[in-house]
Amino acid sequence: MAPLRSAQADALEQSQREEVRDLYERLRRKWMNKLIDALGFYNHLTQATHITHPAYAVFVTNDGNFRKPTKLAALRQLGFRGEILPPAEAVAFICKVTSASLEEMEKV
Repeated sequence: MAPLRSAQADALEQSQREEVRDLYERLRRKWMNKLIDALGFYNHLTQATHITHPAYAVFVTNDGNFRKPTKLAALRQLGFRGEILPPAEAVAFICKVTSASLEEMEKV
């Protein structure tokens, strides 16, 4: 998908076209990141409601926005019982709730 139609692009100077193209690409990446995050989290929530122990469901992300205390509190009010953790904390959480060691988990 092009940010400008040909007639619009032709009316701009080369430097302006490059600026528009850069802006378009930054906005597209930001939008896609948010879209993929939302779809991934929706999938996680949908699956987590159908497991035996939803409190042990872990959504793993490095995105600090997902882990803001205000967001987690709002999700808890909506009935979310799982965790949202960065990778290292997710591994530690799973080791804790399963009483497994990291070495045991690596064998699997």
